[in-house]
Amino acid sequence: MVVVCVCLAVALVFIYRASQEEGLSHDITVNEGIKQIETFQISSDSVEVHTSAEGTIYSGENRDGRAHAKIVASLTVDPKDWGGVAFYMPASWYVVDMTSSYPEEVPQRNPEDEVAVWTNENSSRPWSGWIEIGRDRSYRLTGGGTGTVVIELVSEQPVPGVAYVTVSVGTDKRNGYRVQGTDSIQVPIWDSTSGGHEE
Repeated sequence: MVVVCVCLAVALVFIYRASQEEGLSHDITVNEGIKQIETFQISSDSVEVHTSAEGTIYSGENRDGRAHAKIVASLTVDPKDWGGVAFYMPASWYVVDMTSSYPEEVPQRNPEDEVAVWTNENSSRPWSGWIEIGRDRSYRLTGGGTGTVVIELVSEQPVPGVAYVTVSVGTDKRNGYRVQGTDSIQVPIWDSTSGGHEE
């Protein structure tokens, strides 16, 4: 009992001294630098597979005038869907970091193997690149699953006006051709005319 009390006293002294150290701060600024918050939800309602994405986009501006954004999304991919979920980035925006837990409930499948990041060299297209999660380009079923992704983006230059991320889900076979992205939604990732938070 004495040993337990001594250990507890030492731990309390350590915690107290650590909290008194110079440079430590317990003040946290929530949403620092965030100018815009957008939520989204998309599901493959037009086809028989049940794939969906739901999330929030947090956007702000760096000191140099370039915009940055973080997409946090929960995904569900139908076991019968080979197409998964895709995020298309607007022109002049680039992915700088990504974290994924998809597919969470299947430990033998590595999340790194379930994600493909593509860049677009054709400047005439409205997007600079895209990310595919749970998509098999050979049209094989991947087994589906659920998970969470975090995608961080920055703009190459100051962005005037409004920029959109397109989120697409769903696959189908039409007139003998396989179609991916049967359902999609455009979400404002940046609006330079906005004066504050938007939800």
